[in-house]
Amino acid sequence: MKRKKLQFSTEIIHQLFAEIKNERVENCGALIGKQIDSTLFRVTNYVKDDKPIFQSRFNIQRNTNNLYHLINEIVKKKEEEVDYIGEWHSHPNSSCIYSQIDFLTMNMMINDPDYSFLNEIILFIVGKNRCMNAFLFSKSRNRPISLKIIVK
Repeated sequence: MKRKKLQFSTEIIHQLFAEIKNERVENCGALIGKQIDSTLFRVTNYVKDDKPIFQSRFNIQRNTNNLYHLINEIVKKKEEEVDYIGEWHSHPNSSCIYSQIDFLTMNMMINDPDYSFLNEIILFIVGKNRCMNAFLFSKSRNRPISLKIIVK
C-alpha cells in the first residue's frame, strides 16, 4: 500500500510559519483543500482561529463557531471546489507529535455525528524548531497513520 501524503505549497507553509513564528502559546486552525486521489491530500488554504476559547503555552481550545465562519468565507471565495480536510495546531514548546489530548480530540471529531460527512480527518502539527508532522485519523482504524509531508 502506498503511503498517504499531505501536500502544501511553499507559500502556504511560509505563511503559516510566519504567522506563528514568535508565538509562545499554542495556535490552531483548520486545513482547507482537496483529496486528489486515494493517497494525496492537497492543502489549498488554512485558517487560524483568532478567537480561541482558551490558549496557553501547552494547550488550546478552539472556537468551533469562529472556525466554521472562517472556513465558509474561504470556501465561498474559491473558484474550484475545496473542502475541510482537517486541523492544524502548534506545539511551540514541544515536539510535533500528537498528545493524548490531541488523540482524544481527533477521535471525538471523527466519531461526532456533526462530522458524519468525514471518514478521515488530518491533524497537522508544527512543533518547536519548525518540525512538522501529519496524521490521518479514520473511522476505520483505531490508531492514526503518519502522512508524508510534501512541500512544493
